[in-house]
Order: sequence, then C-alpha cells, then structure tokens
Amino acid sequence: MDLNERGKNILVASVLFLIFGAFLIFVFNSTLKEINNAYIKQNISIIGALSKSKSFDEDKIIAAITKGNYDDYSIGKDILEKYSYKEGLDLSLNPIMNNIEKNLYRNIIIVWITLSLILLFLIYLRDKKNLMLSTELINRANRIIEGDFSENNNYKLKDGTFETLYESFSLMEDRIKRDISELKKEKINLKNIINDISHQLKTPLTALISYNYILKDYKNMNNYDIENFIELSAGQLERMDWLTITLLKYARLEGDVVDYKMEDISILDTISEAIAPLKIKAEEKNQNISINYENGSFILRHDIKWISEALSNIIKNGIEHTGNGGKIEILIRESPIYLEVEIKDNGEGIEEDKLKKIFERFYKNSSEKKPKSIGIGLALSKSIIEKHNGSIKVKSKLGEGTSFIITFIK
Repeated sequence: MDLNERGKNILVASVLFLIFGAFLIFVFNSTLKEINNAYIKQNISIIGALSKSKSFDEDKIIAAITKGNYDDYSIGKDILEKYSYKEGLDLSLNPIMNNIEKNLYRNIIIVWITLSLILLFLIYLRDKKNLMLSTELINRANRIIEGDFSENNNYKLKDGTFETLYESFSLMEDRIKRDISELKKEKINLKNIINDISHQLKTPLTALISYNYILKDYKNMNNYDIENFIELSAGQLERMDWLTITLLKYARLEGDVVDYKMEDISILDTISEAIAPLKIKAEEKNQNISINYENGSFILRHDIKWISEALSNIIKNGIEHTGNGGKIEILIRESPIYLEVEIKDNGEGIEEDKLKKIFERFYKNSSEKKPKSIGIGLALSKSIIEKHNGSIKVKSKLGEGTSFIITFIK
C-alpha cells in the first residue's frame, strides 16, 4: 500500500467519523429538546395548581410532578407566558438545561475525539504494517529478479487479505525457485545428452570417413574389398540411425514430453509383444524364453508400446549375455497393491561393484563381448518404467546369472 492509498483511507475514515459525530450531536440535541419541553410543561402545571389553591395543596403539586397530572396546565401556561416562559423556550434561556446541554456536548466531543484518535492510531498501525509488508515483497521480488532466493521472512503471518497475499507470494517464490532448479537440471541433462550424442556419433562418423577415403584413393581395389567396405559403411549408417532414434527417445523421456497412451491391458500381452522381435536372436543361440505365472488377470494401466520396449531391452540384454543353450525366464507375480515382473537368465552375471552402474547412460562393462553395444538400452528401460510409476532393481552373481525385478504400483 503506497502513501496515496494510505491518505485516501485516512480521509475516508475521517469523513465517516465526522458524519457519525454530526449524527450523534443531532440525536442528543433532539433528546435535550424533548427533555426541556417536558420539564417546562411540568413546571407550568405546578404553577397552575398553585394558583387555583387558596392554600398550599400538596396532593395536586405532587401529582403534577410525579404522575404527570396536567389538569391545571392551561392556567399555569397563561401565568408563565407573561414572563416568556413557555414550551419551545431556547435551551440557553433555561438555566438548568443550559448547564446540562454544555456538559453533554463537552462529553460528546471528548468521547468522539478520543474514539477518532484511537481509530486513526489503529489505522496508522495497520497501514504501517502493510507498508512494511509491501516493502518486503518489493525487496523479495527484486532479489528473485537478481536470482537470490535467500528467505528473509521477519513477519508472522496471520489471517487477513494482505497476509494471504504475502503467503501466496512466498508459495510463488518457492515454485519459481523449484522451476529454476529443474530447468538447471534439465539444462545440465541436455548438455550431457548432446555431449553423449556427439561422442557416440564420432566413432561411426570417423569410420565412414575412413572407408570413404579408402574407396576414393584406392581405385584399383578388387570388387570383394569394395563390397566389404560398402557393407561396413552400411553397418555404421544403421548404427547411427539406431543410435539417433534411441537417443531421441531417451531425450523425450527425460524431458517429460512423451504423450503416453495409457490403457488397462494385461501385462502378458505386453510381454508377448516384447519377446516377438527377439525370438530369432534367441533361436540362433538355441536359448529358451519361458513365461511363468499363476492364475490372474495381470491387468495394468500402461502404454503397451513403451513398456514392451522397456522389457524388450532387458530381455535382449539377457540374450546377449547368456551363452548358447541358456534360458531366459520371465516370472509374473501380482497382489492387490502391485504387479511384479522378474526377468532372469543363467548367463555370465555381473560383478557386484558394477551393478549400480548398469543403468547409467552409455555405461559398458569393460568385459563387454559386444563391442558395438553403446550401453543405453537399460538406461532407457529404467526411465520408461519410472515414468509408469514403477521401479527396477537388479540382482546378479558372477557366473550364475542376472535377475531384473520390475515392480509397478497399481
């Protein structure tokens, strides 16, 4: 609240108090006039009673004073009018009422001034507090503009419009601080993704440049070598294509811009879709993929396309790290609260000190048997699962196999 607003409020309050004071004076003045007329009327009746009596008639006088007996009013009126004493006589000409009037007006003025000062003081205190809060809000806004979110709240909030505004401002400040923090994290994440993309594309691009250089400079190369270099180039191009698509998917997931098509579907259908493109790869290694579960519907609200891709990456990882004749087992368990999918293999296993790293983007085991692997599949799967209100953990024993346990909250 600025100074002009404070001045307006004080002016309005002053006008209202002036009106109230004038009204109070009017009421008291009317009351005094009524008292004055009744007083005069009584006196007139007393005089009338006395004039009719040859001697002091106590009963009539008392009746006129205490019972309002005005039988002799007209007689008394004729007598006192000779001395200008009659109804409507001005208060200032009536000694008794004149003193009462002065005392009454003085008390009214004292009370009115006291109340006015008290109210004005209360308004001043209120406006002073509001001004302090306004100044604090302005200072906080300036600090936010400068990127300083250090909290400096010296005021205890209570019920009230301005206090509600102050608290809402605090909530807004917290939200801005949180959003800026998230934007910084996203910026760092985007920077890391761009660096990773650049790093991952550098290898196939370097290979393509080398192949192109060889094909260009060695014109006497036989057809077999030429076809071999063309196949190598095609392989690198396919790798770049797959890498670009996968990284874009990961970036969309991390940026939370994926529009999931959520449906109530049995997880069995999703698992079947995840296994379908991997059957040939498993058959080449004479591996067996089995699905085991007890009776149940296994209905889960999810996007079948994305969850099938997440499961497919994990199953593919098991196929690649399990030898010929191995087995991939998929176990499904359900309760009223959660649905659990376990994907386990009897492959080579993972060293315990490396278990925490396997979900990191582009992490590859130093003993990786597949040099073309870029290590993004499990990171992608973890991100997809977590976006579906799920979690994933891994257990492994070197030389015995690995188990991925995925839990979805219903």
